[in-house]
Amino acid sequence: MTIPRKLIGCFSGMLLLTLVLAYSSASTSTTIQTVSDRATQKSARALELVGEINTNLANARYSQRGVILFSMVQDTGEAEVQRAKFQKETEAILASLEIGHQKVGRRWLP
Repeated sequence: MTIPRKLIGCFSGMLLLTLVLAYSSASTSTTIQTVSDRATQKSARALELVGEINTNLANARYSQRGVILFSMVQDTGEAEVQRAKFQKETEAILASLEIGHQKVGRRWLP
């Protein structure tokens, strides 16, 4: 076997190995991107639901304070309005929790 044949064989082997590694790298990159996108979407939805719950909770607290305040000054009409707002906010919190459980699933973090 001559030196040129040995060199051609080595270069052919290296070229084949390079092509196999390039395909493997592209395949792995695509898989990582898919997993990352899925995890990001779940995390984003979970954070959005946490923000909604936080806002509803703050509104419920303010309405609860309003119920106490207007009950103390014996303004039953406004106390009832505040109680209705409190009830609406607590129902919104429960709905957000239920949506979060259905959409995001039990695993909040990917």
